[in-house]
Amino acid sequence: TAIVGIPTLGALAAAEAGIDLGRCALVPDPGPKAWPTVVAALLDAIDLVVLAPPPRVRAADARRLSSRAKERGAVLLVLGSSSSWPEGPDGRLRPVAATWTGIGDGHGALASRRLEVVTDGRGAAARQRCVHVALPAANLRSGGAFGDPTRHLNAPGTARRAT
Repeated sequence: TAIVGIPTLGALAAAEAGIDLGRCALVPDPGPKAWPTVVAALLDAIDLVVLAPPPRVRAADARRLSSRAKERGAVLLVLGSSSSWPEGPDGRLRPVAATWTGIGDGHGALASRRLEVVTDGRGAAARQRCVHVALPAANLRSGGAFGDPTRHLNAPGTARRAT
C-alpha cells in the first residue's frame, strides 16, 4: 500500500488504523508538480495507491494514471470530491451513515463505530451495493467477539466481516 498526499496522516495514526508500516509507503506531500510522477512510479511497484490529489488535476494526468493502474493491475483509490478528479471513477465508495456503540445513558466508553458504505461505479462495478463496516474506536483494546482483551481489534490476523 502507498498513501500519497495526506500530510495529516502520520505513521502512528496509520499503525493504529491497522496498516502494516513495513509494507506501506507514506508520501505526505509530493509537491504540486511532482505528484503525478510519484504516483506513476508507485503504481509500477505497488498494488494499492491511495491518493489525495491537489485541488486542480489536469485531465491528461488523470487519464495517464488511471491507464497505468489498469495496465499494472493496480488499484488507484482517489480520495476527495468527484470534482477534484476529471476522469470518472471505475468505482466509488460513499459513507452514508455512521453510528457509535458502547456508551450507555451518560456513562461508559465508545467501543466501536459502524459505517454504512455504498459502492457503485461503471463497468463491472455498476451495480450499487451497500455494506456495513465495523471500525474500532481509536486506541481501543477490547476482546469483543474475539474474547482477548489484550488484542487490538485491528491486529493482524483479526477477522473482519462485512454484511
